[in-house]
Amino acid sequence: MRLCYTARPLKVYTSADVYRTGAASRINSANDSARNVPAELVSHLVPLTAISPLDGRYGSQTAELRDIFSELAFMRERLRVEVAWLTGLAALGLPELPPLPDGATRALHQLAADFSIEDCTEIKAIEAETNHDVKAVEYFIRRRAGAALGGAAEFIHFACTSEDINNVAHAL
Repeated sequence: MRLCYTARPLKVYTSADVYRTGAASRINSANDSARNVPAELVSHLVPLTAISPLDGRYGSQTAELRDIFSELAFMRERLRVEVAWLTGLAALGLPELPPLPDGATRALHQLAADFSIEDCTEIKAIEAETNHDVKAVEYFIRRRAGAALGGAAEFIHFACTSEDINNVAHAL
């Protein structure tokens, strides 16, 4: 693939390349710059190869928005919605849904509150296997909190579509 009029093909890196190389785990927060990403990826994260001027030319002025509009932020909000849905269902006292064990509600909310780029990287790895972004969040919750949830783990994402989770997460 050639971009612009370079004499040699320009390697275009995808988010999968970033996750596969572990670069994502070296970015400490949503507001960090690309300086922590391996050199072979940084050379292509420049204004001229950015998706839009918001990340390129105006990247330094819009850096704070990454915590709101980045994929990391969207994934964090999906997790918050899934946690709120499960804890809300459990609070209804449905006969089919066993009550959440002691500390499970706190553990779920803590999982969402402590969400990190490493957690997001784990979700992206699950997504690479399932080819489904929202299902990956569901599986992440099962991996991290399933033991604490007991039988209630079967009710993660119960009666929801992906759009139910996504549209609320976008609004947050």
